[in-house]
Amino acid sequence: MFNENQKTGPTSEKNYGLFYPSEEKVYDIPLTVAGVNKTSSSAANGGVGRSVVPVKGDVSAVVNRGETWCVANGGYSEEKLQHALDYACGEGGADCSPIQPGATCYNPNTLEAHASYAFNSFYQKKSRGSGTCDFGGAGYVVTQPPRYGACNFPTGY
Repeated sequence: MFNENQKTGPTSEKNYGLFYPSEEKVYDIPLTVAGVNKTSSSAANGGVGRSVVPVKGDVSAVVNRGETWCVANGGYSEEKLQHALDYACGEGGADCSPIQPGATCYNPNTLEAHASYAFNSFYQKKSRGSGTCDFGGAGYVVTQPPRYGACNFPTGY
């Protein structure tokens, strides 16, 4: 039940607990009807503490064919974003070569932009499966193509 990180093996294998040793929840899962209603209304309002990714250009010209992208939650702490980015680019197997210095998506050189690219790569490689964009709350799904500089985020691999 506890997420104690004492199991041997890769990081992803060590973190299966529902609670930290401090008894804080690892996952924000509503377990009551009131909690489900609160989560549903929060999601309908864009989510609590989540930043909106700006879309440049004519938004009405964007045709969404059921495509979704995973982006970083800019309201999250840098430490948690960095940890999630490290996982996505490491054990997660995301293609992080475009966010390396000198590559096409390196600029803007911000943690949020780089994490968004890595999260989306992981999410797309996992066929946009349920839960593959959470990263412990550090990521969330959007239905409009994210824009960071001149970088285009792919859909599907």
